[in-house]
Amino acid sequence: GLAAAGLVEAARLPGGRGNRRAADANRRGEAARLHGVYASGDGPAPVPDGEAALGEREGDSFALSRLQKDMLQLSRIENGAYTGLEEVDFVELFKETTHDLNEIFAYKDIRCRLEGECELIASAHPALCQLLVANLCRNAYVHTPQAGTLRIVWGNKHFSICNTGPKALDSSHIFQRFYKDSSNPSSTGLGLSLCQAICQQYHWPITYSYKNGEHIFHVALCPHPNS
Repeated sequence: GLAAAGLVEAARLPGGRGNRRAADANRRGEAARLHGVYASGDGPAPVPDGEAALGEREGDSFALSRLQKDMLQLSRIENGAYTGLEEVDFVELFKETTHDLNEIFAYKDIRCRLEGECELIASAHPALCQLLVANLCRNAYVHTPQAGTLRIVWGNKHFSICNTGPKALDSSHIFQRFYKDSSNPSSTGLGLSLCQAICQQYHWPITYSYKNGEHIFHVALCPHPNS
């Protein structure tokens, strides 16, 4: 993913203690830069005042590109472009996603935990499953405060992505297309709409709740009886 690629590139320096320190510094700098991209979903991190005009132009271009990409992705999902089915191992997907994002989570001192003891397999298109988990994790990152906790919890045919947060989101609007929470105004407002569209394709119920200081997005990987 974007985060993993950038962080790996930052670490590609020759050996030696001095170079290792430089690599660590580069990785921290890259994590900070990617924090800006990942937290907003569609804009780079802030730039120094002297580069503000250039940064604004680049940010506008990036935002437009991200919006176009998300709109195209949503259209493809809603028009049934992803028809192939494979047995997707969600536990491996959770591990891969959180591993790729470790450095970004570390930027905010977010503790990430995987909590489950059974396998979790579903028949679906692998790319859509990756998109579902990635977008739910990005949403959790955005709404997790400094030194908070993000948990991925799973059981038989279901999983939840939970993160600490000070107050509930607006459950009546969060899945609406272009809805933007006040804490993240630069978002395209399509991330959770994409998640909902994916779940609708497979008749997987997806719900949001806020309990005991945690945001909880729950996905049941089996059709609802009334679907």
